[in-house]
Amino acid sequence: MSLPRKGRRTIRVGEQAYYWMIRFGYIPDPSGTVGDLTIVLLIEAGACPGRRIEAYFEGKRSIPFLWEDVRQNLAITPQTVRGVIDHAVAEGWDPQRATSTFIIDHAETLFPDCKAGDESWAT
Repeated sequence: MSLPRKGRRTIRVGEQAYYWMIRFGYIPDPSGTVGDLTIVLLIEAGACPGRRIEAYFEGKRSIPFLWEDVRQNLAITPQTVRGVIDHAVAEGWDPQRATSTFIIDHAETLFPDCKAGDESWAT
C-alpha cells in the first residue's frame, strides 16, 4: 500500500524521488497514563509504491495538564530523511526490488542530529 497523497512530502536523493511523511504514536507507561512519544518516519520510493522504510524515533514528552502545549525533543528534517534513506541503502535496502519493509528501531541513536532544542523539561 502506498503513502497517501495528503500530508506526504517529496525528497530527491541522487536521481531517485522518495515520498515521506510522519506519524505519531505513544508508548503507554506502566501506570496506564500516556508515556513517551514515538515518531514514525515513513519513506517510500516514488517510482515503486510499496517499497517502504519505517524509522522509529522515540522521544520524551511532557504533558502536565491536557490543555497545555505538547512538547517534544525531536525534529525530523529533510536532512534526517536523507540520512535514513542513505542508511537503509547502505544496509542493503533496494528501492527497485520487492522486499519487505525496511525497519529501523531507535533511529534517534543513529541520527543524533534530530534532537531539537533544550531537553531540560523532559523527564
